[in-house]
Amino acid sequence: MEGALKSFRGHVPDSIKTNNPYLDKLLSVLDGMLKVREDELFSYTRSFLHPLVSDVKIMRRYIDEWNAEYTSDSTRLCLDCLYRKYHDIYSRKGTIQGLENLLYCLILVDSANVAVSVLNYTAGKPLILFNDNKAYDWLPTDVEIAAEILAAPGEEQWCPTLLDDTWLHQKAVLTILLSLNGGSLTAEYIEFLKSVIVLYLPMISRDFVIINIV
Repeated sequence: MEGALKSFRGHVPDSIKTNNPYLDKLLSVLDGMLKVREDELFSYTRSFLHPLVSDVKIMRRYIDEWNAEYTSDSTRLCLDCLYRKYHDIYSRKGTIQGLENLLYCLILVDSANVAVSVLNYTAGKPLILFNDNKAYDWLPTDVEIAAEILAAPGEEQWCPTLLDDTWLHQKAVLTILLSLNGGSLTAEYIEFLKSVIVLYLPMISRDFVIINIV
């Protein structure tokens, strides 16, 4: 009964519709116009309500409001996940839990049957204590970091840190396991994931990120 009253035909008594073909045609036209109007209103409404959006181009507009990282090939599931998990991702920026939420969204393709596990994450120490007698710290330069990374074994360059250790030993190492339910990622997309991780976590270098897929 409720569905019938949503149409013009449903508001006309059966006794009047009986043996009245002209009225039946008129009601069909009116109900057809009503259907077009409802479709247009629904399309307009869902453009402004993210949970109702299914057009990828419109979904990108919502994600772009907070400069989310994605690619031109990112799926509707991926974009929807980034939007819905925005608070969980960015209120936990720099943490394992936040990183797992972010990567989970970025690897969604055609199903939600995927998983992300951070197996190893050792955050680097960003400050270097240049002199015990001076009350300021400073960040290492590219040259200083490169000198340690490129040094031959036994010839490491020592750069004093707050922990009195070499800068290289404090470099963050990140190992990630992605479960794709038999799927795979291209080498280009794995590099994209690493570039996002570098932005999301402190003191992380792409060269120290290991991504394994099962």
